[in-house]
Amino acid sequence: MTALYRMFDAEERLLYVGITVDIVTRFRSHRTIKPWWTDITMIRLEHFPDRSAARAAELAAIKSERPRYNIADAPPQ
Repeated sequence: MTALYRMFDAEERLLYVGITVDIVTRFRSHRTIKPWWTDITMIRLEHFPDRSAARAAELAAIKSERPRYNIADAPPQ
């Protein structure tokens, strides 16, 4: 099972969208290397049966919701 996650700040602005099969390891990685990690106050998870379904949902979310810190796959501004 693959999780799609959305990370929000205190004003519920979408900061980042991603997918993972290992939430703990992925979040630990973000915490270590992303300077915006301390801005996160809420994370929402959505589960998908496989990576391809999660990836399709991730791409759609990045395109339509425009998270602040997604660079890869982000539409031009």
